Amino acid sequence: SAHLDAMEERALREAVSTGGEAYRFLWLRTFHRPVMIRVVARNGQIVLETKETDGHGGYAPGALGRTERRHLSTEDWNSFLHAVQQSELWSGQWEGTGQCTDGSTWILEGVRGTEHRILDVQGCWTNTELTQPRPAAFLPGEVLIKLARLRIPADAFY
Repeated sequence: SAHLDAMEERALREAVSTGGEAYRFLWLRTFHRPVMIRVVARNGQIVLETKETDGHGGYAPGALGRTERRHLSTEDWNSFLHAVQQSELWSGQWEGTGQCTDGSTWILEGVRGTEHRILDVQGCWTNTELTQPRPAAFLPGEVLIKLARLRIPADAFY
């Protein structure tokens, strides 16, 4: 995708070519900067990397801006894996989120062993536009946003 290219991201499988498990969350909000959060667990280390461009998720990706990298605890990793399990990324039995008047795209990609899955869901502009509570498919992205220590104002969290 153009957004991942702008963030200088390679194929996720390359992050774990020698073993391990990796996930990448791409958050494309129509009127806000695109965000990518990648977490890789291999060789006894868990590393989270966050990248943001200066573009807009619904338009041009812009240029790479902020990049941060930090190690996660086993507790944080397990919290994230619990959210992945709830999202049913690996079972492929999740339901779509319907249509919104404006919003965002939440893309979660996972690689473990020979498996590779992508979960792509639509987020609404505000929670009031959702016809039901936010589906479990959003949980991994929400956990990664928290683990990345992103400070997102309520009106920009969609």
